[in-house]
This record gives sequence, structure tokens and C-alpha cells, in this order.
Amino acid sequence: MDCNSKSDVQFRSGHDWSQEVLNSCYSRGKVLRRFWNACRIPVYGLYSLTEFEIVKETTLGCTMKRILTFVLALTLCCGLFSTLYAQNPEIDAKRAQIDSLRTLMEELPPGSEDEYNRLMTEFTALNDEVRQMIESIQADNAARQQAINQFNDGNRALRSRRYAEAIQSFRSAVQNDPLLYQAYYQLGIAYQQNNDFDNALEAFTQAGAIRSDYIRAFTARGNLLIRMGRFDEAITAFRTGNEITSATPDDRSKNLEGMGRAYMRMRNYEQAVSAFQMAVQVDPNNASAYYNMGRTFKEQRDNDSAREALESAATIEGGNHRYHTELASVLNLLGRYSAAAQAARAAIGINNNYAAAWFELGWALQNNGEDAEAITAYERAMRDRNFQEAADYQIKLIRGEF
Repeated sequence: MDCNSKSDVQFRSGHDWSQEVLNSCYSRGKVLRRFWNACRIPVYGLYSLTEFEIVKETTLGCTMKRILTFVLALTLCCGLFSTLYAQNPEIDAKRAQIDSLRTLMEELPPGSEDEYNRLMTEFTALNDEVRQMIESIQADNAARQQAINQFNDGNRALRSRRYAEAIQSFRSAVQNDPLLYQAYYQLGIAYQQNNDFDNALEAFTQAGAIRSDYIRAFTARGNLLIRMGRFDEAITAFRTGNEITSATPDDRSKNLEGMGRAYMRMRNYEQAVSAFQMAVQVDPNNASAYYNMGRTFKEQRDNDSAREALESAATIEGGNHRYHTELASVLNLLGRYSAAAQAARAAIGINNNYAAAWFELGWALQNNGEDAEAITAYERAMRDRNFQEAADYQIKLIRGEF
């Protein structure tokens, strides 16, 4: 359509008019070209609300067409920003500038060609800025997607116990996305499994620094510090985690349990029991916390309380042979040998090669007067060198060889 045409009045369909407007947008808008196909159908709908539009092709009509074209371009940009980058503060600032330009264009009086050209120059500069921002965001999104792929590769390697490969994948992931705190956490797990405790500790620390409410990072850090014998630092890590009230009951309970284990290693049994009790209060199904509570009571020689805690652990998680074995040990200390033998047999039924369970069974049978069966149990325990001396001693004692 020639802008110098002086035809009087023509009728044009809304579809034809919108096509011409879009063609003009396509030729002017650098950013819009990239989203041409996506925007075509919605704009057709916008300009086809009425069957025909009346266009007076005079200088005024040409100016108005330019204004409509420009306003349409601004509207499309606003819609695009709103859809794709609504949470980006810089994009929000650009959107405010665009809204201001649009208001100025809507209020522009007829024949304002100079002002139109000035605004168009400003709009072109804004377009260039927007294009650069979009390209930057797209590059960031591509890097993040690559980081996610590397994170998934690392998890697969970690599950297959290919720790060196997992470490490499997680390191690549955090290089592509330095804020991917989950990758730092998993990197710490991989380092820990590879017995590289210093790097594991650094990775857990970094995960917690990025996401201060990620309780698992503080729990993992505390548990690792226990293994490293740094109990005071471990308790500090667990206390930090315990302040994260938004964590799930399961995660909070595990954090409190870790604190209890740190106190237990320091032989501060009262504080340990208190931490374990809080752990099972937060999550009554935390069998491990009951187990460690029972072990702590046993150290305090409070065997009745130990029995209650260990029975809870064995009830909640009946398939754990260690829980049944520890319960058998406490029952032996209480002189309840038949119950101890039953608990030991439950453990052996789960793990037939668990020497500690065979030894507890031997002790229970020996004190119940079942010497032949006790010797058989002790002989099974002697397959583990850690029990050879103690089991051999009990066998000789039964046979009267002293």
C-alpha cells in the first residue's frame, strides 16, 4: 500500500489489513522476526473482530497506519515478555519502558511524523537491547539444560558406583550452572564414597551456601564431620539444619538423629538421648533413631529403656538384622534368654552370615542350658575373625577345657 496514495475510502477485510500490518511489523521489528510464526494467528484474531475495517488512505491514514503498526509491535513485545520472562527484573524494567512508549504513541496527535520518527529510533535502540537480553537468557537456559543433563549423568554413574565418572559429571554440571545446589550435594556424596572427605565437605558446604534452607546439605556435612572425628563442628552443622523449620519431618528427624550420634561419640549420653527423642517425636517412623537411642541407653546401662527403644526399631523396620541383633544383646543382658534367642534367630533369618547374631544366639542358648546348640552357634560366629577369640573361649568353657 503506497503511503502517498490519495484515494478516498476503500473497504478492506480485517484479515487483509492485519496481514499488511504484520508485514510492516516484520520489516521493522528485529526481535519480532524471531517470533513471527508464533504471533501470526493471535494477531489475525485480534484484527478480525469486525468483518471490515474502513481505511482512509490519505497522509493522515498513512500516519495512523504507522502508529497502529508501532503500537502493535509494542503490544506483541509486551506479551512476549510477559509470557517468557515475567520473573526477570531487567525484563520488567524494559517492559515498563515499552508501556510508556505505547502510551505516548496512543496519545500522539495526527501529523506527528517527527515525533513518530523519534519514538521509532528509541524503539529500535530498545529492540537491540531486548535482543541482547533474550540472547543472553537463551544462552543461560542452554547452559542450564546442559548442566541438568550432566547432573543426570552423574546420578546414573553414582548409582552404578562409578564414582570418578560421577564426580566429573557433577563438576561439569556446577561449572555450567553454579547455582545448581543439588549437583554440589551429589558431588559431595560422590567424593565421600570415593573417600575424598575434604572435597566432599567443601561440596556440602557450597550446597548449603547456595540454598540456606537445604537441610540435607547440613545433615550430610554433620555426618561427614562425625566420620572425620570433628564432633563440635558436626553439632554446629546439625544445629544450623535444625533451625530450618520448613524442612520435611523426615529430613528434620534425620538431622536430629545425626546430632544425637555426634553427642554419643562425645560420650555426652544425656544430650544424645534428648536428640534421639526429638528425632522420633518429629518422625515416629525413624527406626534408626530408635536404634541409636537404644544403643545410648545400653551405654548408660539402662537396659530396660534400651530394650523398649530397640523393640520399636525392630518393629518399624523388621527387615534390619542389626536391630534384632542389638535387641538380642540387650535381652541377654537382662537375662531374658529365650526372648534373646528369638531375636537372634530373627536376625539370622534376615542375614545368615551375620556373626554377631550367631554369637548372641550362642550366649542365649548357653545360658538356657542348650549346650550343643550353643556350640553350633558359636562355631558359626567363629567364621568372622572378629568373634573367633570370644566364641572359641565360650566353646572351651562349655566343654570344660579350663
